[in-house]
Amino acid sequence: MIKGRNVVRVVLIVSLALSLRTGFLAWDDYQNAVVQGPITPTNPAGLSTENVKFTCAAAMRADTPPMQADRQQIQTAPNPAPCSLRGQRQAIFWVDLLLGAVALAATFAHLPRRRALARLDAVAPA
Repeated sequence: MIKGRNVVRVVLIVSLALSLRTGFLAWDDYQNAVVQGPITPTNPAGLSTENVKFTCAAAMRADTPPMQADRQQIQTAPNPAPCSLRGQRQAIFWVDLLLGAVALAATFAHLPRRRALARLDAVAPA
């Protein structure tokens, strides 16, 4: 029984570590935008729609704006806005940490009861 609890604890600790790590990692988002390209006879304006890469802040640092990773001049803003799923990523991050901590605490829930029973057994009847 103790071995099974320890395995569960290790799995929960690894899960918490991975959740915490993803909270500190930046992520990439790709959005279609109209960019300025080379002027050619077939495209005299030089405008084309391309998939532009944006780097989004990690879930822990949600106050920084998205950074454009590609060095292209954007003519019209992408729709939807880049990094628009940041709020959902933050929510999932905090829910992962909360549920992992609660599950880890649940694996130690038997300890206070065991300690109280050990104290009662230590008191010998006179």
